[in-house]
Amino acid sequence: MTVSATVPPRASSFGQAVRFSVEDYHRYRNGHPEPRDVLLIIEVADSSLAYDRDVKLPRYARAGIPEAWLVDLDGRRLVRHRRPAGAAYIEVTETPDLTAVQLPVAVAGGTAPTLDLRALF
Repeated sequence: MTVSATVPPRASSFGQAVRFSVEDYHRYRNGHPEPRDVLLIIEVADSSLAYDRDVKLPRYARAGIPEAWLVDLDGRRLVRHRRPAGAAYIEVTETPDLTAVQLPVAVAGGTAPTLDLRALF
């Protein structure tokens, strides 16, 4: 599967872009991806921080989404949630360096692509 993402230059114009390959298009043409198809969910929060943290993240954990990121715009930080167990994530870490945040997927050669998230702030 081919996936790409873009980070906009301003948080106020935040948008998301995900690109699937032709094979994925045919697979999802008649339905949406299921939780087992999702490797990572990214929530970008300002006024919705409490709702995203207290309501959405437990839902993602219960669904078995392996990793969820919570971008706190007001706090200027990224909190990564990994290893779902029940309605919570076992591993929760703050990522201080936003210049090269590693994605949870490996590509050819065994390296993981990175995102520069500084543009969000």
